[in-house]
Amino acid sequence: MTGHLAGLSGSAESLSCTPKPGPLLFLGCRPTPEINL
Repeated sequence: MTGHLAGLSGSAESLSCTPKPGPLLFLGCRPTPEINL
């Protein structure tokens, strides 16, 4: 389970630190609590 969570966290961080046009801009390089939960 830990491995799966780690993978999700890594992907989430990469996506979070990817600049995206539109309403996702506010996500910028901030970790989303929803994904962490």
